[in-house]
Amino acid sequence: MKFLAREKTVLQRYSPKLEDNLQQLGLLSLEGENSQCMKIFKQHGAVRLLLPSQYGGNNASALDALFYQLSLGSLAPSLAIATTMHQYKVATLVEMARNRDLSTLLDRVCSQNMLIASGGSEGNTGGNLFYPTMTATDTETGLLINGTKRPCCMTWSMDILSVLLVTDKNSKYEGELVNVIIDASDPSIHRSKFWNNRFLSAAESDAITLVNTEVSDENVFRVGTPNNSKEFATSAFLWFELLATGSYLGMAARLIEILIEEKKASAADITSLDMMYSSQLAALEYVANRMDAGENVSEDLLARILKIRYATQDAIATISTRAMETLGGLGFVKSDEISMLVMSCRGLMFHPPGRKTMQKNLLHYMETGELTLA
Repeated sequence: MKFLAREKTVLQRYSPKLEDNLQQLGLLSLEGENSQCMKIFKQHGAVRLLLPSQYGGNNASALDALFYQLSLGSLAPSLAIATTMHQYKVATLVEMARNRDLSTLLDRVCSQNMLIASGGSEGNTGGNLFYPTMTATDTETGLLINGTKRPCCMTWSMDILSVLLVTDKNSKYEGELVNVIIDASDPSIHRSKFWNNRFLSAAESDAITLVNTEVSDENVFRVGTPNNSKEFATSAFLWFELLATGSYLGMAARLIEILIEEKKASAADITSLDMMYSSQLAALEYVANRMDAGENVSEDLLARILKIRYATQDAIATISTRAMETLGGLGFVKSDEISMLVMSCRGLMFHPPGRKTMQKNLLHYMETGELTLA
């Protein structure tokens, strides 16, 4: 099968004309100022990928979502990273909907084609949470939210902001972890520039500040106490790591695809890079298949995907460096596309939890079977 054909077939199945539209604009346009990538994504109904069919969604599997994001990464890096945040947040809300009624929210996201931005860290499986900087104060009808999230993908294009908070122990929510849903058009949300790097700038990873933002109780959803939200945290991180790692691997795959298209590299050069790519993709497929089999809250699987993610970081570094070297100085001089892809695909290393933090935690897991992300 042609390189990336299987992955792009999945993209075509769910968003038939999206690849053509993105290719027509080209990578440099999609990654530049005033990029139209978010608008195009919404036009193709891609926000519905992981929403269940009962809400009008595509009900995609974890494996298909992996291939979808990988294909996006090969076409529009910033779009892939930004929409990873939307897709994993949707998956998390769908998981929450198993125990509470979120039908109004999920119906609205689907029918109005809405992008969801994530405004908080999702915690860890050991009971200690990455406490967000945003705070909540009780009101008679809900909560008053204050604080800043930066960077926040889709700062300027989001339709909904989903924020995870830990309430005060004296709150009516009794110190529980809550997920609050905020309309992004709320005038109390202030946006400001934060991202000053041209690479991945179209992901709109800028700053949002909430100033006395009122959220009604009907838009506040209990997740559990910081000590008993283990399953929620595990599921959220599994989805994020799967989709984010796939998106960055897709950027590296595009470099291999360029080598194939230019027909200047040797078979040995190309196939050695493909072996690295295919091996990492196979590892991600293993995780996706286990998630599709119902292991969304497996701590063992979370440990596996973290190891796979760090190994993928190393593979991406090798693929991108060797691909750039093989493409040569003229390729680097003539176009920004190569350097854009090389620099963008390395961004996986900056997402939490960082490798340095997790090395001791993963060793502790190997010794005791207890995993923490903090």
